[in-house]
Amino acid sequence: MFDDNNDDMQVIYDDYIKFTFELINKGIDPLKCAGIMMTHAMMLYKTTLPEDEYHKMIELIANSKDSVKEIKRPQVH
Repeated sequence: MFDDNNDDMQVIYDDYIKFTFELINKGIDPLKCAGIMMTHAMMLYKTTLPEDEYHKMIELIANSKDSVKEIKRPQVH
Protein backbone atom coordinates (compact mmCIF):
# COMPACT_ATOMS: atom_id res chain seq x y z
CA MET A 1 0.00 0.00 0.00
CA PHE A 2 2.87 2.40 0.79
CA ASP A 3 6.11 2.93 -1.09
CA ASP A 4 9.54 1.83 0.19
CA ASN A 5 10.11 5.19 1.90
CA ASN A 6 7.14 4.58 4.20
CA ASP A 7 7.96 1.23 5.81
CA ASP A 8 6.93 2.56 9.22
CA MET A 9 3.55 3.62 7.81
CA GLN A 10 2.98 0.11 6.46
CA VAL A 11 3.77 -1.35 9.90
CA ILE A 12 1.36 1.07 11.60
CA TYR A 13 -1.33 0.35 9.01
CA ASP A 14 -0.91 -3.40 9.38
CA ASP A 15 -1.01 -3.20 13.19
CA TYR A 16 -4.18 -1.10 13.17
CA ILE A 17 -5.99 -3.37 10.74
CA LYS A 18 -4.93 -6.49 12.67
CA PHE A 19 -6.11 -4.97 15.96
CA THR A 20 -9.39 -3.86 14.42
CA PHE A 21 -10.15 -7.29 12.97
CA GLU A 22 -9.29 -8.92 16.30
CA LEU A 23 -11.95 -6.73 17.92
CA ILE A 24 -14.47 -7.46 15.19
CA ASN A 25 -13.81 -11.19 15.46
CA LYS A 26 -14.53 -10.91 19.20
CA GLY A 27 -17.95 -9.52 18.32
CA ILE A 28 -17.32 -5.77 18.56
CA ASP A 29 -19.44 -3.77 16.13
CA PRO A 30 -17.26 -2.55 13.21
CA LEU A 31 -19.05 0.81 13.34
CA LYS A 32 -17.98 1.26 16.96
CA CYS A 33 -14.39 0.51 15.96
CA ALA A 34 -14.60 3.04 13.13
CA GLY A 35 -16.09 5.69 15.40
CA ILE A 36 -13.35 5.27 17.99
CA MET A 37 -10.61 5.38 15.34
CA MET A 38 -12.14 8.49 13.78
CA THR A 39 -12.38 10.17 17.18
CA HIS A 40 -8.74 9.40 17.93
CA ALA A 41 -7.65 10.59 14.50
CA MET A 42 -9.50 13.88 14.93
CA MET A 43 -7.99 14.35 18.39
CA LEU A 44 -4.47 13.74 17.04
CA TYR A 45 -5.01 16.15 14.15
CA LYS A 46 -6.43 18.81 16.47
CA THR A 47 -3.59 18.35 18.97
CA THR A 48 -0.70 18.38 16.48
CA LEU A 49 -1.79 20.69 13.65
CA PRO A 50 -2.16 24.46 13.70
CA GLU A 51 -5.84 25.44 13.57
CA ASP A 52 -5.83 26.37 9.88
CA GLU A 53 -4.12 23.10 8.93
CA TYR A 54 -6.58 21.17 11.10
CA HIS A 55 -9.49 22.71 9.19
CA LYS A 56 -7.79 21.91 5.86
CA MET A 57 -7.35 18.30 6.99
CA ILE A 58 -11.01 17.96 7.97
CA GLU A 59 -12.05 19.43 4.63
CA LEU A 60 -9.70 17.04 2.79
CA ILE A 61 -11.21 14.09 4.66
CA ALA A 62 -14.75 15.19 3.82
CA ASN A 63 -13.88 15.80 0.17
CA SER A 64 -12.28 12.36 -0.23
CA LYS A 65 -15.39 10.45 0.90
CA ASP A 66 -16.02 9.05 -2.59
CA SER A 67 -12.47 7.72 -3.04
CA VAL A 68 -12.41 5.56 0.10
CA LYS A 69 -11.93 1.87 -0.66
CA GLU A 70 -13.61 -0.99 1.13
CA ILE A 71 -11.46 -3.53 2.92
CA LYS A 72 -11.86 -7.27 2.64
CA ARG A 73 -12.64 -8.92 5.94
CA PRO A 74 -10.29 -11.76 6.77
CA GLN A 75 -11.86 -15.18 6.92
CA VAL A 76 -12.48 -16.53 10.39
CA HIS A 77 -11.08 -20.05 10.80
